[in-house]
Amino acid sequence: MHVQDSLRAAVAIGHDTDTVAAIAGSLLGARWGVSAIPLKWRRLLHGWPGYQARDLLRLAVMTVRAGQADSVGWPTAKRMIPYYKQALRPAGTAVPLPDDPSVLVGDAAGLEAVGDTPDAVLSLCRMGTDDWGKVAGEHHEVWFVDSNDPKDNPNLDFVLHDLAEWIADRRDEDKTIFVHCVRAENRTPTVAAAYVAERLGVSGKEGLVRVVPLLPHAHPSRTFSEALDRIWPAQQG
Repeated sequence: MHVQDSLRAAVAIGHDTDTVAAIAGSLLGARWGVSAIPLKWRRLLHGWPGYQARDLLRLAVMTVRAGQADSVGWPTAKRMIPYYKQALRPAGTAVPLPDDPSVLVGDAAGLEAVGDTPDAVLSLCRMGTDDWGKVAGEHHEVWFVDSNDPKDNPNLDFVLHDLAEWIADRRDEDKTIFVHCVRAENRTPTVAAAYVAERLGVSGKEGLVRVVPLLPHAHPSRTFSEALDRIWPAQQG
Protein backbone atom coordinates (compact mmCIF):
# COMPACT_ATOMS: atom_id res chain seq x y z
CA MET A 1 0.00 0.00 0.00
CA HIS A 2 1.46 3.34 -1.10
CA VAL A 3 1.61 6.60 0.85
CA GLN A 4 -1.62 7.99 -0.57
CA ASP A 5 -3.64 4.85 0.07
CA SER A 6 -2.24 4.34 3.55
CA LEU A 7 -2.84 7.94 4.61
CA ARG A 8 -6.38 7.95 3.25
CA ALA A 9 -7.09 4.69 5.09
CA ALA A 10 -5.77 6.13 8.37
CA VAL A 11 -7.85 9.31 8.06
CA ALA A 12 -10.96 7.35 7.05
CA ILE A 13 -10.96 5.65 10.46
CA GLY A 14 -12.31 8.94 11.81
CA HIS A 15 -12.18 10.52 15.27
CA ASP A 16 -9.17 12.88 15.74
CA THR A 17 -8.36 12.92 12.04
CA ASP A 18 -5.91 15.84 12.01
CA THR A 19 -3.73 14.23 14.68
CA VAL A 20 -4.02 10.82 13.03
CA ALA A 21 -3.05 12.33 9.68
CA ALA A 22 -0.05 14.13 11.19
CA ILE A 23 1.28 11.03 12.94
CA ALA A 24 0.52 8.65 10.06
CA GLY A 25 2.00 11.10 7.58
CA SER A 26 5.23 11.36 9.57
CA LEU A 27 5.61 7.59 9.78
CA LEU A 28 4.72 7.02 6.14
CA GLY A 29 7.07 9.79 5.04
CA ALA A 30 9.92 8.20 6.98
CA ARG A 31 9.13 4.84 5.37
CA TRP A 32 8.67 5.96 1.76
CA GLY A 33 10.54 9.25 1.44
CA VAL A 34 9.47 12.57 -0.05
CA SER A 35 9.57 11.23 -3.62
CA ALA A 36 6.54 9.05 -2.81
CA ILE A 37 4.36 12.08 -2.00
CA PRO A 38 2.32 13.28 -5.02
CA LEU A 39 3.41 16.64 -6.34
CA LYS A 40 -0.19 17.86 -6.28
CA TRP A 41 -0.07 17.34 -2.50
CA ARG A 42 3.36 18.90 -2.04
CA ARG A 43 2.40 22.06 -3.91
CA LEU A 44 -0.19 22.74 -1.19
CA LEU A 45 2.23 22.38 1.73
CA HIS A 46 3.10 25.51 3.65
CA GLY A 47 4.48 26.55 6.99
CA TRP A 48 5.40 29.57 9.04
CA PRO A 49 6.71 32.16 8.21
CA GLY A 50 5.49 31.93 4.62
CA TYR A 51 7.38 28.72 3.92
CA GLN A 52 6.49 26.54 0.95
CA ALA A 53 7.22 22.84 0.44
CA ARG A 54 10.80 23.39 -0.74
CA ASP A 55 11.53 25.52 2.35
CA LEU A 56 10.26 22.76 4.62
CA LEU A 57 12.33 20.21 2.73
CA ARG A 58 15.39 22.42 3.12
CA LEU A 59 14.88 22.49 6.88
CA ALA A 60 14.48 18.71 6.94
CA VAL A 61 17.70 18.20 4.98
CA MET A 62 19.63 20.56 7.21
CA THR A 63 18.30 18.75 10.27
CA VAL A 64 19.50 15.40 8.93
CA ARG A 65 22.88 16.94 8.04
CA ALA A 66 23.28 18.44 11.52
CA GLY A 67 22.97 21.95 10.13
CA GLN A 68 25.69 21.53 7.48
CA ALA A 69 25.25 22.11 3.75
CA ASP A 70 26.94 19.79 1.27
CA SER A 71 30.24 20.45 -0.52
CA VAL A 72 28.65 22.86 -3.02
CA GLY A 73 26.46 24.67 -0.49
CA TRP A 74 23.14 22.93 -1.10
CA PRO A 75 20.44 23.20 0.21
CA THR A 76 21.12 26.69 1.61
CA ALA A 77 23.06 28.11 -1.37
CA LYS A 78 21.29 31.01 -3.08
CA ARG A 79 22.48 29.94 -6.53
CA MET A 80 23.38 26.54 -7.96
CA ILE A 81 23.27 27.49 -11.65
CA PRO A 82 26.70 29.25 -11.60
CA TYR A 83 28.21 26.08 -10.15
CA TYR A 84 26.53 23.96 -12.82
CA LYS A 85 27.80 26.27 -15.56
CA GLN A 86 31.38 26.07 -14.32
CA ALA A 87 31.54 22.39 -13.42
CA LEU A 88 29.11 20.70 -15.84
CA ARG A 89 28.66 23.18 -18.70
CA PRO A 90 24.96 22.92 -19.60
CA ALA A 91 24.20 24.15 -23.10
CA GLY A 92 21.52 26.67 -22.11
CA THR A 93 18.80 24.63 -23.81
CA ALA A 94 15.10 25.52 -23.58
CA VAL A 95 13.07 24.08 -26.45
CA PRO A 96 9.34 23.40 -26.89
CA LEU A 97 8.01 19.89 -27.37
CA PRO A 98 6.70 19.62 -30.94
CA ASP A 99 3.73 17.63 -29.59
CA ASP A 100 2.95 20.39 -27.08
CA PRO A 101 4.86 23.67 -27.57
CA SER A 102 3.65 25.00 -24.21
CA VAL A 103 5.90 22.46 -22.50
CA LEU A 104 9.53 23.55 -22.69
CA VAL A 105 12.38 21.18 -21.88
CA GLY A 106 16.02 21.95 -21.23
CA ASP A 107 18.82 22.32 -18.75
CA ALA A 108 19.69 24.45 -15.74
CA ALA A 109 21.22 27.26 -17.80
CA GLY A 110 18.10 27.26 -19.95
CA LEU A 111 16.14 28.42 -16.92
CA GLU A 112 17.88 31.78 -17.18
CA ALA A 113 16.98 31.97 -20.87
CA VAL A 114 13.24 31.44 -20.39
CA GLY A 115 12.99 34.25 -17.83
CA ASP A 116 9.39 34.92 -16.82
CA THR A 117 7.89 32.96 -19.75
CA PRO A 118 6.75 29.78 -17.94
CA ASP A 119 3.87 29.68 -15.49
CA ALA A 120 5.49 26.73 -13.74
CA VAL A 121 9.00 25.31 -13.48
CA LEU A 122 9.76 21.69 -12.66
CA SER A 123 13.38 21.32 -11.51
CA LEU A 124 14.70 17.75 -11.48
CA CYS A 125 17.99 18.68 -9.82
CA ARG A 126 19.28 20.56 -6.77
CA MET A 127 18.52 24.26 -6.98
CA GLY A 128 19.46 27.35 -5.02
CA THR A 129 16.94 29.38 -3.08
CA ASP A 130 17.17 32.25 -5.62
CA ASP A 131 17.72 30.27 -8.84
CA TRP A 132 14.21 30.73 -10.22
CA GLY A 133 14.88 34.40 -10.80
CA LYS A 134 12.06 36.07 -12.71
CA VAL A 135 9.68 33.10 -12.72
CA ALA A 136 6.47 34.48 -11.25
CA GLY A 137 4.50 31.24 -11.10
CA GLU A 138 4.98 28.03 -9.18
CA HIS A 139 8.24 26.11 -9.11
CA HIS A 140 9.06 22.73 -7.68
CA GLU A 141 12.14 20.65 -7.01
CA VAL A 142 11.66 16.91 -7.39
CA TRP A 143 14.13 14.50 -5.83
CA PHE A 144 14.93 12.37 -8.82
CA VAL A 145 18.49 11.03 -8.76
CA ASP A 146 20.53 10.70 -11.95
CA SER A 147 21.67 7.15 -11.20
CA ASN A 148 21.46 3.67 -12.70
CA ASP A 149 21.20 2.07 -9.26
CA PRO A 150 17.51 1.28 -8.54
CA LYS A 151 18.20 1.81 -4.83
CA ASP A 152 18.79 5.52 -5.49
CA ASN A 153 15.27 5.94 -6.92
CA PRO A 154 13.11 3.52 -4.93
CA ASN A 155 9.90 5.22 -6.11
CA LEU A 156 10.96 5.70 -9.73
CA ASP A 157 7.82 4.36 -11.43
CA PHE A 158 5.58 6.38 -9.14
CA VAL A 159 7.60 9.56 -9.67
CA LEU A 160 7.52 9.30 -13.47
CA HIS A 161 3.77 8.68 -13.58
CA ASP A 162 3.10 11.39 -11.00
CA LEU A 163 5.13 13.99 -12.90
CA ALA A 164 3.50 13.08 -16.21
CA GLU A 165 0.08 13.59 -14.63
CA TRP A 166 1.16 16.83 -12.94
CA ILE A 167 2.35 18.31 -16.24
CA ALA A 168 -0.87 17.19 -17.93
CA ASP A 169 -2.93 18.82 -15.17
CA ARG A 170 -1.07 22.11 -15.56
CA ARG A 171 -1.58 22.00 -19.31
CA ASP A 172 -5.31 21.41 -18.78
CA GLU A 173 -5.19 24.74 -16.94
CA ASP A 174 -3.48 26.27 -20.01
CA LYS A 175 -0.22 26.75 -18.11
CA THR A 176 3.21 26.93 -19.74
CA ILE A 177 5.78 24.64 -18.11
CA PHE A 178 9.57 24.43 -18.21
CA VAL A 179 11.07 21.06 -17.24
CA HIS A 180 14.80 20.84 -16.65
CA CYS A 181 17.67 19.09 -14.89
CA VAL A 182 21.37 20.04 -14.97
CA ARG A 183 22.32 19.05 -18.54
CA ALA A 184 19.11 17.45 -19.89
CA GLU A 185 20.91 14.15 -20.32
CA ASN A 186 18.79 11.66 -18.42
CA ARG A 187 16.12 13.04 -16.13
CA THR A 188 14.65 15.70 -18.41
CA PRO A 189 14.23 13.52 -21.52
CA THR A 190 12.78 10.74 -19.37
CA VAL A 191 10.17 12.97 -17.72
CA ALA A 192 9.35 14.65 -21.04
CA ALA A 193 8.90 11.22 -22.64
CA ALA A 194 6.67 10.20 -19.72
CA TYR A 195 4.46 13.24 -20.34
CA VAL A 196 4.27 12.58 -24.09
CA ALA A 197 3.36 8.94 -23.43
CA GLU A 198 0.70 9.87 -20.88
CA ARG A 199 -0.75 12.70 -22.96
CA LEU A 200 -0.76 11.05 -26.37
CA GLY A 201 -1.34 7.45 -25.34
CA VAL A 202 1.89 6.24 -26.95
CA SER A 203 4.54 3.97 -25.47
CA GLY A 204 7.37 5.21 -23.30
CA LYS A 205 9.77 4.13 -26.02
CA GLU A 206 7.91 6.24 -28.59
CA GLY A 207 7.96 9.14 -26.15
CA LEU A 208 11.76 8.97 -26.02
CA VAL A 209 11.94 8.82 -29.82
CA ARG A 210 10.02 12.10 -29.98
CA VAL A 211 11.98 13.86 -27.22
CA VAL A 212 15.64 12.79 -27.41
CA PRO A 213 16.47 14.58 -30.73
CA LEU A 214 15.47 17.90 -29.15
CA LEU A 215 18.16 17.85 -26.47
CA PRO A 216 21.85 17.96 -27.47
CA HIS A 217 23.09 15.97 -24.46
CA ALA A 218 20.16 13.56 -24.12
CA HIS A 219 21.19 10.02 -23.28
CA PRO A 220 18.53 8.31 -21.14
CA SER A 221 19.85 5.47 -19.02
CA ARG A 222 18.72 1.88 -19.34
CA THR A 223 17.19 2.05 -15.86
CA PHE A 224 15.00 5.03 -16.74
CA SER A 225 14.10 3.64 -20.18
CA GLU A 226 13.00 0.36 -18.61
CA ALA A 227 10.80 2.27 -16.17
CA LEU A 228 9.11 4.04 -19.08
CA ASP A 229 8.54 0.67 -20.76
CA ARG A 230 6.93 -0.71 -17.59
CA ILE A 231 4.53 2.19 -17.15
CA TRP A 232 3.71 2.82 -20.82
CA PRO A 233 4.44 -0.47 -22.63
CA ALA A 234 4.39 -0.78 -26.41
CA GLN A 235 1.19 -2.17 -27.85
CA GLN A 236 1.45 -5.82 -28.83
CA GLY A 237 0.40 -7.06 -32.23
